[in-house]
Amino acid sequence: MRKIIVFLCVFLMTSSSFATNLNFGFRLGGSDQQMKQTSSFSKHAESETDFMGSVFAGFKFGVFRAEAEYIYRIKGEFTDIGELGMNSIMGNLYFQPPVRSYFKPYFMGGAGITLFSEDIGGQKDAFTWCVGGGFASEISRNLFLDWGYRYVRMEEINDTTTTFEPASHDFFVGLRFQF
Repeated sequence: MRKIIVFLCVFLMTSSSFATNLNFGFRLGGSDQQMKQTSSFSKHAESETDFMGSVFAGFKFGVFRAEAEYIYRIKGEFTDIGELGMNSIMGNLYFQPPVRSYFKPYFMGGAGITLFSEDIGGQKDAFTWCVGGGFASEISRNLFLDWGYRYVRMEEINDTTTTFEPASHDFFVGLRFQF
């Protein structure tokens, strides 16, 4: 059911009925993948920094942008779980205030689903949300350089003895084409 809801949200957000410009592009950067684990015996957190990349497509309407995005993260190595990949499919909404500057700030939020490469507590996916911001610089009329940060949080996962709280801090730079 969750997957259907996420798909409908992404579809509605990227609907062309209000769109004036098509956007697509890619982002590359670093991802600090984190895993907090809590059990009745212990509590600890781990962090693994690796490469992340994403591709996206969407529409711009006024000061808003809606995008569907696939985020790939290199698998991180976690003590209790082993090697784990956390790839996300997101629907994001951006707000870029009208600023007369070479560096145009933007703010974003999104929701989607993260697919795990291994079972965590019997789950292979989790509801995911993100918030972030950054700057866009116009290179040419249809080409923008984006760089920014986003915090990505996956839903808490419980198995019989342990609670897992996966998250990620993504820093990125990318190219966005707008037509």
